[in-house]
Amino acid sequence: LISVNDEARLLTQTDVVKYLYENDKSPLLSKSIQELSLGSMVKVQSIKDTDTALNGFRVIFKEQVGAVPVISATHGKLISTLSASDVRSLKAGDLSDLLLVVTQYLSKRNIIRSPVHVTVDTHLSEVIRIVLEGKIHRVWITDLQSHVVGVVTLSDIIRLWYK
Repeated sequence: LISVNDEARLLTQTDVVKYLYENDKSPLLSKSIQELSLGSMVKVQSIKDTDTALNGFRVIFKEQVGAVPVISATHGKLISTLSASDVRSLKAGDLSDLLLVVTQYLSKRNIIRSPVHVTVDTHLSEVIRIVLEGKIHRVWITDLQSHVVGVVTLSDIIRLWYK
């Protein structure tokens, strides 16, 4: 817990990353994702835009990840993100929505978002700026054709300072 304006609140990963971004002037910030070996460059579990939302949440649960990229079944490009938090506002009467195609589910719940992505050449400072401005927990790493090749999370960023 931390005190902000005489109110107690939890210290979040975002708070830590913001502090590092604003206060650490080390050379880390000017290095690229590739130079830092930042993020997970193993096969990222994804779902197709033709999959149901339920299938997407199954993948999130099975793989123990916070989100999965939604990939176009036609051309394999990143088109959206399904996050574990996207199920939070679901009420008992809306359970059938889980059977919708993932893009319909996200659209109906008004949570469809443009995917946030970077390339391996993106500098850490830019990745952090994107994460903080977008109030997001991860950024997908894509190749030049917008195919997902990895992911950078807040945990990955914080871990850099503990190496």
